[in-house]
Amino acid sequence: MGSEVKVLRFTIGLGVAVLVLLGTGACEIPFRMPAAKTTLSGYQIESGYSGGLAVVKDRKALRHGYIDAGGAVVIPARFSDARPFSEGLAAVEEDFRDGFGYIDRQGQWAIEPQFDSALPFSEGMAAVRLGDKWGFIDRSGTLQIRPRYDDAFGFSGGRARVVSEGLIGFVDRLGEWVVPPTFYKAGDFRQGRAFVCDRSLCGFIDESGRDVTPREFDDAGTFSEGLAPVRRGEKWGYLDLSGRVVIEPRFDEASEFSEGLAKVGIVKESSFDPKFGGYTGRSTFRGFIDRQGREVIGPKILDATSFVEGISVVRVPQGGLCSDCYQYRLMKRDGEFMPGRFDLASEFSGGRAVVTTADRSYVVDKKGSPIVELDHSYISDRTESWHRVTSLRYGYVDVAGAVVLSHVYASAQPFSEGLAMVEGPRERRVYPRRFIDRAGSPVVEVPQEVSRALPFTDGLSLVSNSDGKRARYGFMNRTGALVIPAQYADAAPFSEGLAAVKVSSDLSTNDWGYIDTKGAFVIPPRFKAAGSFSNGLAFVEWVSEERYIQSAVIDARGRHVVEKPFLPEVSRALFGTPSLAQFQARRSHRFGEPLVPTIDGGVHGYSDRSGKLVIRDARFIHMGLFSEGRAPVMVRDAGSVSGGSWGYIDPKGRLAISAMFTEARGFSEGLAWVRDGAGRFGAVTPSGELAIPPMWLLEVHPFCSGASRVKVNGRYGYLDQTGAFRIPPGFVRAEDFSDGLAVTGVANPARTRSRARAQSWPE
Repeated sequence: MGSEVKVLRFTIGLGVAVLVLLGTGACEIPFRMPAAKTTLSGYQIESGYSGGLAVVKDRKALRHGYIDAGGAVVIPARFSDARPFSEGLAAVEEDFRDGFGYIDRQGQWAIEPQFDSALPFSEGMAAVRLGDKWGFIDRSGTLQIRPRYDDAFGFSGGRARVVSEGLIGFVDRLGEWVVPPTFYKAGDFRQGRAFVCDRSLCGFIDESGRDVTPREFDDAGTFSEGLAPVRRGEKWGYLDLSGRVVIEPRFDEASEFSEGLAKVGIVKESSFDPKFGGYTGRSTFRGFIDRQGREVIGPKILDATSFVEGISVVRVPQGGLCSDCYQYRLMKRDGEFMPGRFDLASEFSGGRAVVTTADRSYVVDKKGSPIVELDHSYISDRTESWHRVTSLRYGYVDVAGAVVLSHVYASAQPFSEGLAMVEGPRERRVYPRRFIDRAGSPVVEVPQEVSRALPFTDGLSLVSNSDGKRARYGFMNRTGALVIPAQYADAAPFSEGLAAVKVSSDLSTNDWGYIDTKGAFVIPPRFKAAGSFSNGLAFVEWVSEERYIQSAVIDARGRHVVEKPFLPEVSRALFGTPSLAQFQARRSHRFGEPLVPTIDGGVHGYSDRSGKLVIRDARFIHMGLFSEGRAPVMVRDAGSVSGGSWGYIDPKGRLAISAMFTEARGFSEGLAWVRDGAGRFGAVTPSGELAIPPMWLLEVHPFCSGASRVKVNGRYGYLDQTGAFRIPPGFVRAEDFSDGLAVTGVANPARTRSRARAQSWPE
């Protein structure tokens, strides 16, 4: 349950590289998987085993089925989606059927398809979604709890964890609230206890909702084998069922107990073990403790899963010259490895695990012997996608939360310069694309030949046309006329009267330049990548004659203002096909002050417009752009090689806000989001005061029009500058406010067939 510690990984020195080569199997005889008992050609395996069966995919038909522990296809591949078995049933989706239903182990329909999403059964109940809401069915398919929750999870201990307007509560098998939805974070009931967290602190409740421990912990996990991980300050320990801390907090990470052992983590400056490998920089190394807190396997493992059926999946360096390449091994409780190194490996279930090599996948038994050989697979945990809503309708709300434009659009962009592009509502079997005003009236019809149009900036919209082979980019004015022809291989929207454009399709050529609103080149093409202008500055990159990528910050005349800037986030935002996401990424990295992060050799600091290094500090590891008179910087911890904490400096280079955060964002409307060691977000003022105390939020975004878009338990809402919800978290998708309005997305209504059936469902 411990929050992952941010790690900075640097290329290792030659001496350590030799140790890695010698210590991680580079000199071992390469492992060759023995012949499997069964070969299943044309199939790839999609999941680990559950209930004795695993999901496989027919590579030719692109359909899913199931194999048993011996590799026999027991349910033919006929499903477009298939999920693991639980309590004898599995949720599947079949083409030309109305949504998800459940099949039995013979592949027969036990519950007819009718749901937009469906979770595995637990304690005889399963959560199902219709439209945007979740309810629960029993094994006969009868809906016992009508869909009315924003999200839902399986029953555990006779209670189900559900989400309503972003907050978590618990219901019983009749759908009655046992614990009202008041928590920002919570776990399932295990051994009669569940951890719950208010805005910032955590404690434990019993099945009636009564507090059994005070909410005094900075984080907590689920009970297992009589113990639960809890965090106090920076460290994790363990609590027993009576509420007594029995293993004192001393770990940087801690997980639930499984088979008498718990995985814990310790942050070290460097560590190397001939068996498990290691790093020269700061990282978290894992080991295992017993129920008395005694070390069973020391903290020297890069990462590992909990023990299941006596086996843990352990991550080890791959070896060779790549310092960031990994493989996986299967480790027994005594710390010994089973044969083989794998690209991926699942946990064991029913004596079977799935492992993959460079070109094949295998089902192996507890001895590591291959039972089934299949085509190469990429095993992944898809449980998060089961909760995702993909069919949405979009509209616009104002800062008070009132719906200004109804949720009728198939897609919608933020307002910019008084206009926003939308698609829909449907008219004569098509979804027209047009720019609308704040009243929803169409202003500009997007021509049919335009495949993409981005928000207006400087009176022009970046658009793309396709000649059937490749996209070409130009600019459209507010009447719909293409005033700058679609003649560029790539382009960026206008900013401060200039737009970056690329002349040719050759990605290796230095041919990005800048044009004005008339289409004339102001800065001739000579860059490999070109950023947007802000405060008269833009970041550019080019390939030198020696084939090195070099960078600079230029002014509006193309003159180099700062050499060797340190702007990796800005550099990353330049690449990719022009899109709304790239448009927003470019706009999020602006030069708020004429001071630019710079690294020249070992000198770290900020340079001014003359290129002079005016702020110099060897303690800086990372540096952000200035905004509203403050810049986030990561300051090296005393005695550390690569570890540090984030704070803020002023334009003089003085530390205006102490370095004590694990993350720090830029200032916007007088506030900046920061993150503490437990993973909670809070907001600080330029003087460092906490305007919003730390909260359990999944996402935070800059303040716009006095509101910040945040995500809580899968739903978006908007906080005001005191941390109170101005608009409750009820949207599946949302964007920041722009021109006083925000795009929000809600789910499409439930399927027609399902709605008809719903007439007989209980209230």
